[in-house]
Amino acid sequence: SLRCFLAAPTGRVQTTDKPFACVPRPAQTCRWTIRLSQLPKSVRSHVGRIHFFATRPFDLDARILRTMLLKPGEEAPPLTDDPELPALRAMVHEREFVAEVRRRERCRAAKATFAEACRAAGQRTDDFLVGSESSAVKVRPRQPVAVPPATNLSMRLARGEHENLQIIVVPAWKGLKQVRVAASPLRRRLPGGSGEGQVFPQENICVVPVGYVRTANPPPYSLLSADGRDVKPDCGWWPDPILDFLPAVDVAEDDAQSFLMRVHAPEGLPPGIYEGQVSVSAIGADTVSFPLSVRVNGFTLPRTPSLPVAVTFSPCSRCLHIELSPAEITALRESPDYPVNAWKRHRTEWCDFLADYGITFGSLYSYAPHSVPQFDMLKRLRAQGRLGVFNLGYWDFPHELTDAAKAAWRKKTLSRLKRAYEAAKEEGLLGQAYIYGADEVERKYFPCLRWAVEEMKRELPGVPIATTAYDDDFGVGTPLGCIDWFTPQPDKFNLEKAMAARREGRRVCWYFACNKNDPYANVFVEYPLLPFRLFMGAQTAKYRPDGFLYYQSSIWNATNCITSGPFTDWNPRSFGNFHGDGSLTCTGPDGIPLATLRLECLRDGLEDFAYVKLLESRLAAHGRDDAWSRAARAVLPVPAGVIRDLTHYTQDVSVLESWRDGLADALESWYSVGTIANDGGTVVPKETPVGVEASVVQDVPGYN
Repeated sequence: SLRCFLAAPTGRVQTTDKPFACVPRPAQTCRWTIRLSQLPKSVRSHVGRIHFFATRPFDLDARILRTMLLKPGEEAPPLTDDPELPALRAMVHEREFVAEVRRRERCRAAKATFAEACRAAGQRTDDFLVGSESSAVKVRPRQPVAVPPATNLSMRLARGEHENLQIIVVPAWKGLKQVRVAASPLRRRLPGGSGEGQVFPQENICVVPVGYVRTANPPPYSLLSADGRDVKPDCGWWPDPILDFLPAVDVAEDDAQSFLMRVHAPEGLPPGIYEGQVSVSAIGADTVSFPLSVRVNGFTLPRTPSLPVAVTFSPCSRCLHIELSPAEITALRESPDYPVNAWKRHRTEWCDFLADYGITFGSLYSYAPHSVPQFDMLKRLRAQGRLGVFNLGYWDFPHELTDAAKAAWRKKTLSRLKRAYEAAKEEGLLGQAYIYGADEVERKYFPCLRWAVEEMKRELPGVPIATTAYDDDFGVGTPLGCIDWFTPQPDKFNLEKAMAARREGRRVCWYFACNKNDPYANVFVEYPLLPFRLFMGAQTAKYRPDGFLYYQSSIWNATNCITSGPFTDWNPRSFGNFHGDGSLTCTGPDGIPLATLRLECLRDGLEDFAYVKLLESRLAAHGRDDAWSRAARAVLPVPAGVIRDLTHYTQDVSVLESWRDGLADALESWYSVGTIANDGGTVVPKETPVGVEASVVQDVPGYN
C-alpha cells in the first residue's frame, strides 16, 4: 500500500484526510484528492513537500503521473486522459507476458519429466498424468509439478480419526473438462480371501477439489530458503480452501489440480484392511483407476482433543476493500450474502463443523455488555460428547488502582463475567469453562492485573483465569502467581519454568501470532503445512504445553462467499498484507462452512498427539515391565529426526509418518484380535469397548 503526506518546507509531516491507497495488481492507477482546507494552517499556506511512503518500497515500481492544484469546484480530469498511461500499461503487460511465457516453459518441462515417471510407474497417460501427495504438502496449480506418480494408494488411521491424501491431476496434452476423482466402495479383506467383508461406509469417504486463492501484495513475512536466506513468498495462486460443494472442475493444459481424499473411520468399524479403487475421469477422456487400501487400526481416538484447544470463531472483516467507497462498504456490511453475515444461516452446521476439527464454538474476545457464551451450541456439543473448553468472556483490568477505576471495572467487566458465570453454572457447564483476558499485557500493569484477578476469583470461584500477559516466569515469584493459565509464544516457552509453575498448580499453554516467521510454525497461506502439523502434534508431544490458543479462525475480507472454483475470488488477506493469519476457514455457497488445508493440518497434528497420549495411558494402565512395555517406551519419545527443537525439524512427511506408524503398531499390539499372552505370564484383555478410550485419555494426570 501507499501513503501520501503533504508538509510545509520544514517541521513535522502532516497527514491528509485520505492517506491510504492500495495497489493490489499491476498497472492499477490510484488518485488522491486532498482538501487543503483540512490541513493545518502552517501547511495550507505553503506546501513545500509531498511525501510518498510504501509498506514495502523495495517491491514497488511506481510512477507519479501528475500533481494538480484545482480551483474550488473544479473537477479533476479522468484518469484515462493521462497520455503516459498507455505506454506504462504496455510496459507492465509486456513484463507480465514474458514472465508468463517463462512460467509455462518451466511447467511444460516439469510435466514432460512427470509424464516419463508416470509411464514408468505403469500409468496410462493418454489423457491424464496422476500423482499422489501427502495432505501436508502444498501443490501450487501454476508452478512446475513435482509429485510422485500415483500407483497403489494407501492410508492408515484409527477409528474416530480423519486422514487425508492428495490426488494430483495434470492434463497429458490438452485441457480437461469436468475432471472428477472418486473412490469406489471399500470392502474389508478377509483372511485367505474368503468371501466379502464389511463395507467401509461410503459417506465417510469423499474426494473434492482443492481451491486456490490469489495473493496480490508481497507480505511482511519471509521464508527460509534452502541455503538459509530470508526470501519473500511469491505472489500468485496458492492452495487453501477445500471445495466440498464442487464435484468436478476444469483443468487447463499447463495447470496441476489437487483433489483431497478425506477418510473418516467410524468408532464402531471393525479393524482391518479395506480395499477398493480411486478413479479419475473427465469429459471425452478414458477413465483411469488406481488400487486403494485403507488400514483401520484396532483402537479409537477420543472425541475431543487430548490437548485443550482455545480457538476463536467469531466472523469479522477488517474492511480491506480499499477500492470501495465508505457507502459501498456500508452496503456490503448490511448485505445478508456478505460472508460475515451469511454464515449465520448455518450456525448449527458451523458448530458441528468446528467440533470436527477439535474447536469448540466460541470466542476468546467477548466484550459486549450483555454477552454470554452461546450455551445452546455448547449443550449440543456436550450431548455429542465433543465439548471442549470454552471462554466465559474476555477480562480486562483497570489501568490505575483508583477507587473510580475499580468501580468502573466492576460495573463494566465483572458484572458481565458474573452473568456468564451464573448461566454456565445453571447449565452445568462450569467444569469446561475458563476466563481469558489481559491480552499480551506488559509488566508495568502486573499490579493492576493481580487486583482484577483476585476480584474475579472472589466473585467467580472455580473457573481458571487465563492470559497471554508477558510474564516469562509464569507466575513463579511474580505478582501474577494468582493466574491459573499462562500462554507464552513458543520462543518464550521454557520447559523448566513451566514445570516450576505446574508444581505451584498453574498450567502453561502456548500460542503463536503473526510476528513468528519461518522456521517457527505459522499458518500463513504461503507457509508450508508440515511445520504447523508438527507444532500441533510432535512438538506438543516433546514440549508438553497444557493447551493451544489461537486468536481467530474467521477473519474474512472477501466480499462474497466462494461459489465456484478451483480458482476462487476469496480474499486471503486478514489485515495489512498478511495472508491467512487469523483465518483458517472460508464460506461456501450461502455461507456454508469450508475448511482449508491449514485447518486440516491442525486436526492432523492433534490426532498425532492423541496417539502419544493414548499410548501413555495404556502404559500407565499396563503397569508391568515386559516386552510390550519396553517396545512401547522405545517408540514413545519424539525422535530427533522428527523434532530437534522448535526451529529444527524434519521437512519430510514420511519421517513423521514412520514415527506415527510406530506408535500405532505399539497400540495395535495391545489391541490384538482375541488376547495376547505376554512374557510376564499375564493376559492382556481384549479391546476396551468403544467409547471408553475418551475417558481413559482424559483421566491422565495433568490433562484432566
